[in-house]
Amino acid sequence: MPNLIDIAQRFAEQPAVALLHEERCLMERDLHASCTRCADVCPVDAIVVGMERGEAVAPAADYGSVTKDGPAGPRIDDETCVRCGRCVTACPTGALLAVAPLDDDTLLDAA
Repeated sequence: MPNLIDIAQRFAEQPAVALLHEERCLMERDLHASCTRCADVCPVDAIVVGMERGEAVAPAADYGSVTKDGPAGPRIDDETCVRCGRCVTACPTGALLAVAPLDDDTLLDAA
């Protein structure tokens, strides 16, 4: 199990790329919504949305996710995520906010 220093060092080396604003996410607001744009554009399949997660998935904090543990919204596996920013630019409601310093070229490439 990593200690606090290991976690802080890992975050400094590879900060989380996105933070989920649950109140904006279509999948969080409406369990019948079918928006999967963030997962669809992810080049490394680091995002799992809604019912794809299944019942066996651990809470977000245990999973290593950069999102909150909502009922249906996206989880981004920070071990797999390559921090390209595509999920941030693909979200139609602006529910994903880039928290890592992504330069303008990275965001333009993602769009």
